[in-house]
Amino acid sequence: MKKRVKKRVARKMRRRKNHLDKFFLLNGHKSVSIVALWILSVLIHTAIFNFYLFQEPISFIFAILVIPAYFIASIVYTLDFHRRRMKKQKR
Repeated sequence: MKKRVKKRVARKMRRRKNHLDKFFLLNGHKSVSIVALWILSVLIHTAIFNFYLFQEPISFIFAILVIPAYFIASIVYTLDFHRRRMKKQKR
């Protein structure tokens, strides 16, 4: 009985290790979506500034800080993920 419980706990722990994969592991669709979101954020910021003549800080912060930081972190995580995966396959 205790072995079953240990196996279930071990399975849950393996799933938790890969929990970041859902957010940071890049594929083609997610990369295009991030770039499109960045372009949209820049366009919204420019449109609001041109029409209303005031600086709208939310889309500016997203366009300059948040989206590029997320994209760079995702690239680093994806490269590290594939490097670790190749090491496991060589063993």
